[in-house]
Amino acid sequence: MPGSPTPGSSPSIVCSHLSFAWPDDTPLFEDLSLTVGPGRTGLVAPNGAGKSTLLALIAGTHRPRSGTITVDGVLGHLPQTLPQRGELTVADVLGVAPVLEAITAVEAGDVDEHHFTVIGNDWDVEQRSRAQLDRIGLTGVELMRPLRTLSGGQIVAIGLAAELLAEPDVLLLDEPTNNLDAEARRTLHDVLDDWSGCLLVVSHDRALLDRMDRIAELDHSEVRFFGGGFTAYEETIEAERQAAEQRIRTAKQQVKREKREKQQARERADRRASTGSRKAAGAGLPKIVAGELERKAQTSAAKSDDVHGARLAQARAHLDDAQRTLRDDDAIVVDLPQTRVPAGRTVFHGEGIRVRDLFDAGRGDSDTGARDSGARDSGAGSGGAESGRHSGGDCRSESGGEGVAPAAGEAVTGEAAAGEAVTGEAAALDAGGADSGGSGVRALGLDLAIRGPERIALTGPNGSGKSTLLRVISGDLEPGGGDPDGGGEPGGGDSGGGTVRRADGRVAYMTQRLDVLDGDRSVAENLAAFAPSMSPVDRMNLLARFLFRGDGAQRPVRSLSGGELLRASLVCTLFAEPAPQLLLLDEPTNNLDLVSVGQLESALRSYEGALVVVSHDERFLSSLRPTRRLELRHGALREL
Repeated sequence: MPGSPTPGSSPSIVCSHLSFAWPDDTPLFEDLSLTVGPGRTGLVAPNGAGKSTLLALIAGTHRPRSGTITVDGVLGHLPQTLPQRGELTVADVLGVAPVLEAITAVEAGDVDEHHFTVIGNDWDVEQRSRAQLDRIGLTGVELMRPLRTLSGGQIVAIGLAAELLAEPDVLLLDEPTNNLDAEARRTLHDVLDDWSGCLLVVSHDRALLDRMDRIAELDHSEVRFFGGGFTAYEETIEAERQAAEQRIRTAKQQVKREKREKQQARERADRRASTGSRKAAGAGLPKIVAGELERKAQTSAAKSDDVHGARLAQARAHLDDAQRTLRDDDAIVVDLPQTRVPAGRTVFHGEGIRVRDLFDAGRGDSDTGARDSGARDSGAGSGGAESGRHSGGDCRSESGGEGVAPAAGEAVTGEAAAGEAVTGEAAALDAGGADSGGSGVRALGLDLAIRGPERIALTGPNGSGKSTLLRVISGDLEPGGGDPDGGGEPGGGDSGGGTVRRADGRVAYMTQRLDVLDGDRSVAENLAAFAPSMSPVDRMNLLARFLFRGDGAQRPVRSLSGGELLRASLVCTLFAEPAPQLLLLDEPTNNLDLVSVGQLESALRSYEGALVVVSHDERFLSSLRPTRRLELRHGALREL
C-alpha cells in the first residue's frame, strides 16, 4: 500500500504475481511481476496490452484477482481521463478549494473551529498552488477559473500540478503529453528532468520516452527492462529483430537440408532393398532366408527414416521457436494512385475566414470543442457513418462555382493566391480587435490556399483553433460558425464570415475521435459501404494488407483497440469511392501505441493527395516529410 517511504529505503513499486481479468472473465494479466525503483521509467506496449490498467492497479483504482502490490512512498497518479465538468474550478482539480474557502472565511472574521481544522498547516496553499501552476507554464491561470474555459492541454497540465502539489515520492503518468502543444510539452519535459523519485510513465511520445532512464516493455504478462531512452530501446529491438530473422533463415535452411537428407536416405534404402531382392533371387536362397534378409533391410530403413524424421522435427521446432521471437510489427505498404492530385491544383481556397469558435476566449479551447463534434467524412457513400453529410463527395464552390481560383481581377489578401498563408495584420483574428463589434474577431479574416499534392503540418498552441480550422476546410463548419445542416447562410451570422471554395473531389476528415465508421458493422462491412464497387476478394486482400487477416476482418468496429480502429478508419477513408484528394487529420497519434504510429506513418507515405495534419508530435510530423509548415497563433496563420 502507498504511504510514507520506509526509513532508509528508496521510493519504489513492487508487483508480485499479479493476475487481473475483466468482469466477463477475460484475462489481462497472469502471474505478472515487476519492480520499478528510483528514476524515470517509460512503459511501452501495444494498445490493449494493459498499460493503463497496470497503472490503475498500482494506484488502487482497480483490484487484482490475485497477487500483491507494494508502493514504498507517497503515490501520485495522473490518469488519461481527467474531470472536465464545467462547474469545476482549477482549485477543485488541485484539491485546495476547501482550504481556500476556509482561509477566506477566517480572513472575513469567521473563527469557526472547523475552518482551522480544514486549513491545518496549509496557510500558504495559495502561494504553493500558484508556484506549481507557474512551474508547468500556467502563469496567469486563476485558481477559481472554471475548467470549461480551459483547453484540454491546460486541464492535463493542471492535473499534473495537482499531483506535484501533493509532493509524491512515486508518480504514475498515463499519456501526460496528450493534447499538449509544443511549449507545454517542453515545460513537462523540464519538470520531469528534475524528478528525483520513482516515476513510471505510459506514453507514445517518443521525445518524452527518450528522456527516460530505462524503458519497460509489457508483453503477455511479462516485463522486460532496457537501459536508456526510447532510441536505445529501438536500437536493441532492431538488433534482436535482425538476429531473429537470421535464426529463421538458418532454421529454414536446416529444415530443407533435413528434408533432403531424409529423402536421400529413403531412396538409398529403396535401392539397397531392390538390389538385395534381385541378388537373393539369383542366388537361389531359401525363401525363409531371403525373407529374413528383407526384414532386416526394412528394419534398417525404418530406423534410418526415424532418425532423419526426428532430426527434421527438431529442425522444424527450431524454426517455430525462431519465428516466435520475431516481432509482429508489420508495416502497411499500399499504392494509392486514385488519390493523386496534379501539382499546383488548388483544392481549397479561403478568404477572410472568420469563425467565433476559432478565437472566442470565453469558450476556452476550440480544439477541445472540435474534438467533441465528431468526425465527418464528406462523401463516403450512403453506407458510411455520418455519410449523409456532403454525400457523393461534391465539394463545389461555396459561391456556386466549381473552380477555386480567384476570378480575373479578384483581390486576394496577402499571398493567398500563390498558395501561401497570409501573415501579420491582414490575417489577425485577435479577440477584441478593431472592428470586431464585440464578437471577439476582427473584420479582416484568415486567408488560406491549399494546393495538391502539398503536405501541410499545422501547429499552434492549445486553444488556438486548429481543429476548428480543419472543420472549416472540410465543410463541417461554415465560416461564421454555421452548421451546413442548420440552414444558415454561408458566412452568415454576426460572429464571422468569409469566402470558402473547394475543388471537385472528396474531402476526408478524420477527427481525434475516429468515429467515421459504423460501430455495429464489421471492418469488412464498413469497407464495403465506403467502396461498394470493390469485389469481396479484393476487399479481403486489402484488409489483410492493413493487418486485418482472416476473422479479424469480421470483428465489429466497436471491439477494436485504438490502433486497430485507426487502421480500419484509414483503409475505409483512403480507399473510399471516390478517393479523397484532400485528407485532414486531427491529432491522429493520440492514444496510439508506438507500433500503430509507425503503421500510420507507412500508410500515409503512400497517400498522393493534399494532406493537412494537426499534431504536436514533431517526430511524427517529420516522418510525413511536410512540404509546408503553418502555425496558428493568436488568430494569425503564418508560414514557418
